[in-house]
Amino acid sequence: MQSPMSRVNDDLELKVDAAHLKALELAGHVIEYVNAYKALSFQSEYAGKRRLRYANLLLAVNELGMLMRLLKDCERAVTAKDPIVKVLGYYSTTGMTSAEAVDEILREAGKSETLFMSVKKMLGREPSDIDFSRFKDILSRSGKDIPELTREMLFFDIDDPKAEERIPDDESMDMLLMALEMNARGAADFLSEWARAKELGPAFFFKLVAPIPATSGIKDRRYYVKELIPTTGETEKAEKG
Repeated sequence: MQSPMSRVNDDLELKVDAAHLKALELAGHVIEYVNAYKALSFQSEYAGKRRLRYANLLLAVNELGMLMRLLKDCERAVTAKDPIVKVLGYYSTTGMTSAEAVDEILREAGKSETLFMSVKKMLGREPSDIDFSRFKDILSRSGKDIPELTREMLFFDIDDPKAEERIPDDESMDMLLMALEMNARGAADFLSEWARAKELGPAFFFKLVAPIPATSGIKDRRYYVKELIPTTGETEKAEKG
């Protein structure tokens, strides 16, 4: 029996139904990153908050870009009645460039009325093309691929003490997260319906639920913040003042 999936060099090849099921799993994986980003965001300021949020966001951007490439060839294969979905370079170790991934995300995000209204509510005004294009500017100005950008957030580089200064502002990250969430949720809903209609096995859907207290077993929920220690001169000045 022919395998539903094969790998040819760095290319991904799947039968059409198998491709849709794998795309559904990938959409769920992106949504897990969305959940993690939100969990990292709900607390007040703590040491590492901005760096960890940005690293999580970059991982989600990379995977959503891959998902969109997979969905694009799923659509092509269905339209052309081609039994095989093929994504060139899917297994490439360099991954998508920042510009490619963000282009794909923003192209789809621009079609979303729900996203438009969510960003409008956050900004207090209607978003413009400038608001959305700055995602691309922020992520692509370094000239690095997303895996490289993620690595510099996840791993301490003793020779690069200013890595955290390159983290985008919170508003930009939150807006990109909205675009990621809308795209991933829309893809997951579509793919779940495909699986159900084709009777390909147990389908699933995502729903939003209110957070409840954590049950991880960690009893001490305190977290750490950074507080600067004043120099001797600053201490003496404060005492005299």
